[in-house]
Amino acid sequence: MPIRLSTYHSKYAEEFIKSNRHLYNPAKHIININKVDWDDFAYKGVDLYEIDKDMMDDLLSGRLTNIIQLKYCDVKLRIYKDEHGKLTNIVIPANSECYIPDKIFNYTLSAEEKECLRRRGRLDKSIQVVVEQSKQLILPFIDEETNQVMHRCMNQVKIPKEFKGVKLTLEHIRNLIGGGDIYIVIDKTMERVFIDPKTGKLISEIEEPLPF
Repeated sequence: MPIRLSTYHSKYAEEFIKSNRHLYNPAKHIININKVDWDDFAYKGVDLYEIDKDMMDDLLSGRLTNIIQLKYCDVKLRIYKDEHGKLTNIVIPANSECYIPDKIFNYTLSAEEKECLRRRGRLDKSIQVVVEQSKQLILPFIDEETNQVMHRCMNQVKIPKEFKGVKLTLEHIRNLIGGGDIYIVIDKTMERVFIDPKTGKLISEIEEPLPF
């Protein structure tokens, strides 16, 4: 039985979906390719056939794509899925300079928090905001390729049980979800571990070798 497409799809979008449906894996992807308003992306200047396999994987996983070139500027694409399943297409232009807003949703940034974003490229803590009447814990960061302030929804981040062979405690996990750093010893070296807000995965930086 053929899959019934939503009525808002144009012939252009329907052909695009048909030619890319084999890339959709319901066991892996959180977004159904048939439910995306691809015409909306086209209306915003995106040539759908410029979306390659890797970009499609990012989009259907709810992640940011790499840079794609439009006629008027370079952009990144994302499909945001809220807790109610509503999909929103986002086109993020690349800016020459970074502008840090006074507010992120309903949260007002302090001067110290703005300076932290400029210096570190991310906030050093997660903040609670209200998005469409729903409370969310997010970690703001600056995307280096677009110079845009973005955020990672920390409620959706999955922390592994261990990192580089070191078992993570509940306190470790709470600190990480809160946007903070933790310190662990790996091969006699102290490493600072934190969540990379761009990918949502754990990364580490070497602090110093220990004297033993």
